[in-house]
Amino acid sequence: MLKTKSCRAAFQYNVHFVFSVRRRNEFLDPIVRQKLIQTWLSVCQKKSWIAWDIEVVWEHAHLLLGIAPGETPEKAALALLNKAELWFHHRYSAAMKQEGLGTVFQAGYYAGTCGVATTAQIKSYLATQFDAD
Repeated sequence: MLKTKSCRAAFQYNVHFVFSVRRRNEFLDPIVRQKLIQTWLSVCQKKSWIAWDIEVVWEHAHLLLGIAPGETPEKAALALLNKAELWFHHRYSAAMKQEGLGTVFQAGYYAGTCGVATTAQIKSYLATQFDAD
């Protein structure tokens, strides 16, 4: 069991996020997926979050992250979605306009906390679901 440590505490705070593309548009092709994952990994590195797993499919993304207790799932989701939207607008604004997307991701998202056993189960599930991609 891996726990993150700060100067005053040891903790394990894992959150499973699901972000959906607006109108479930199949906008996230394999090249875009890899670049998006790298963008999110840079956010995780900057924030000192653990990226247990990030899976991006055609119209949604799953992120399983270990975040600090001082972070709320809302703040983490906003940091990830804002960085992604800025990245998309910088690199793919013409494609977004062609698809009629003012933003790529829906404003709403799923966030659920998970413990050690659930983390392993989610990672296993995600690995079996997206091997074909």
